[in-house]
Amino acid sequence: MSKKITFINQNKPWRLVVPAIGLILFFTAILGFKENILGKILQPMGMLLTFIPLIFPFKMRDFVKYTQKMISFKLDKGGTYSYRFSQIQYVEAYEDHLVIYKSKKKFEKVNTASYAKADVNRLIDLLKPETKIVPEAS
Repeated sequence: MSKKITFINQNKPWRLVVPAIGLILFFTAILGFKENILGKILQPMGMLLTFIPLIFPFKMRDFVKYTQKMISFKLDKGGTYSYRFSQIQYVEAYEDHLVIYKSKKKFEKVNTASYAKADVNRLIDLLKPETKIVPEAS
């Protein structure tokens, strides 16, 4: 059975709204309801909401987080790979692994053998560097 990869778009508005609400609740509890029972409920709830977007990926084993400029992913027991899209020269896809080239001599091999083909293809699409259009010389 193939494993699924969870894709997290860091550009989504909830990634900023949830921590903002958490900070508002936290500071409201500290400044307004310090000794009140409401303050004792709002303060931990505010702290939890502040850090949920940061803690969320650590609970998952196989995930890909991406923004407009960066991609970060962790697959299986390997480490976390982080790249700026400007660093990636090209990507080679094989049956059981990907090879990500930063330059002609610097590359990393990522094992993708146990993952669903659709998820691996989506990862490849996200890893592709933006193609630069070079005008032809006349």
